[in-house]
Amino acid sequence: MRCQIANIYVQTTQPPKLTVTLDATHVDSKPVFLTSLTGRLIANGHVIIEHLVVDSQSLRGVEALFRQKDERRSFNLYGAVSLRGVEAVERTRGTEDVRITSDFTSVMLEAIEGRPKPNEHTFLAGQPFWNQVWAQDRVYSRSDWLKLLSALGFGEVEIFELPRASLADDPPFLAAIEHLRDAETAFRQHQFDTTLFKCRKAVEAMGKHAANGNLKKGFELALGEAFGDDQVRIGVFDGMLKALSELDHTLGRHEQYPPVKVTRQEAEFALSAHVRLFGLLTTTIAERRKRREA
Repeated sequence: MRCQIANIYVQTTQPPKLTVTLDATHVDSKPVFLTSLTGRLIANGHVIIEHLVVDSQSLRGVEALFRQKDERRSFNLYGAVSLRGVEAVERTRGTEDVRITSDFTSVMLEAIEGRPKPNEHTFLAGQPFWNQVWAQDRVYSRSDWLKLLSALGFGEVEIFELPRASLADDPPFLAAIEHLRDAETAFRQHQFDTTLFKCRKAVEAMGKHAANGNLKKGFELALGEAFGDDQVRIGVFDGMLKALSELDHTLGRHEQYPPVKVTRQEAEFALSAHVRLFGLLTTTIAERRKRREA
């Protein structure tokens, strides 16, 4: 089986779904049934979809039968886009185009021809066999790649990567980062109240875990590690943390009655502000630790 990516587009579902249209060509003269087609989607060497799966309805009956050599079928495959895979592409892409490739595994059955009636061709399933192939590379221009990201919702909030490795021994910040990732996922799925709720959990994780449940003390410890004795900066960013915490607490409480409907603009502002602030704190702390260790 020879495979080639014919198209990649986004279906306007909620959440949006990336669809890969694959042209599959039979390269043997013996007829076969195609029973399974799975694969991965790779951009600039980074896996962005780990499990591409073909629509099972398209592998039924005559659509699954390849009778002769060079016979071709088109199939749509779907899969969940990896946020971390996209982040890896964006960290290294710069202003360059994106090279898309993929590997696919097909499972086929020998199609044994039988003729129970005159002028009628039937095929029976024979032995199974597997085939793994790489699809031909497809280059996406920078603008087309950004359109795909935007359609998937990634363009609504800038994709971020916080320095996890630098803070590998700091559970409070790692817990906060995971809540921020949950908040970004909720935002892409248009769950704006959950976005603020998860932002609030991130702030609480940083503060309470750092000081055994004392949120105020936790803020002081985090800001002290980031800025040392610089009371001006500590005062400014302490105010920002408290303001964000109040925003999350007021608008992001699920049990609030009457319920407060969080708008997309409010959720986008809150998420962006939390991401920027946590990015600043984690980066500053990581740099100060490096200087102390040098």
